[in-house]
Amino acid sequence: REVDIVVSLLPYSLHSNIASECIKNKVNMVTASYCAPPLAALSEDAKNAGIVILNEVGLDPGIDHLLAMECFDEIHSKGGKVESFRSYCGGLPAPEAS
Repeated sequence: REVDIVVSLLPYSLHSNIASECIKNKVNMVTASYCAPPLAALSEDAKNAGIVILNEVGLDPGIDHLLAMECFDEIHSKGGKVESFRSYCGGLPAPEAS
């Protein structure tokens, strides 16, 4: 096969269409969006095709989750306990607006 992975940065409403093609062609897929119900409904088909569809790998959600887990792991490794956690994220301003 010519393609190992599809990275979809299209609007979330199009991800299920792209995922269906990935399943048909047995190609893994990554999105930067939340997993909407139409995409979640394809989970079993993706498993049966032997592919991974990985969602929420952008800034928010995505990098923020990775950084949070890094913090949690450090706290847990020192015997601590996370009792509460809030995360806020926003887009980066254009240089001329900063």
